[in-house]
Amino acid sequence: MKKGLTYLALLAVFILVPLSVRGAEESGSLRIRMQYEDGAVSGGAVTLYYVGQWTHEGFSFAGPFAKCGLDVEDLQPETAAALAAFASERDIPGQSQAVGDSGTVLFTDLEEGLYLAVQTETAPGYSPMNPFLIRMPQEVNGSKIYHIEAGPKLTPEDRPKDPQFPQTG
Repeated sequence: MKKGLTYLALLAVFILVPLSVRGAEESGSLRIRMQYEDGAVSGGAVTLYYVGQWTHEGFSFAGPFAKCGLDVEDLQPETAAALAAFASERDIPGQSQAVGDSGTVLFTDLEEGLYLAVQTETAPGYSPMNPFLIRMPQEVNGSKIYHIEAGPKLTPEDRPKDPQFPQTG
């Protein structure tokens, strides 16, 4: 009897483990690394918005973004900028995170769909990153990727090369 219970317990483990792995693939994560050249850029904040859902017909804008008036079939960099302006003008809430000392933010438990990443607070001394759209999951060679990393380009703010000091007499 004891031997039978042991086999039953092992069988339950072998059945439950694959189910839990399959369930884990249904949510994803997005890590955004803020860098300039080879160094991390800390400070500021990034906000992630859920803007679209995937249906059998393709993507459609969701929630407050359903009223944005943009073409979901034409996802260009300009679309991301227009969606960022739409979110800002209407105070649409998103998931905001401060950029840590390592220059990264990590958004977890993301459901499948289309997301907009916007730098809502810039890092001191840097221009803001361009907003961008990202699909969760990504498809690479027929495989779905649920843990995505992005590294937007950052540029230092323009500063005068030679500071001008007032003349004193």
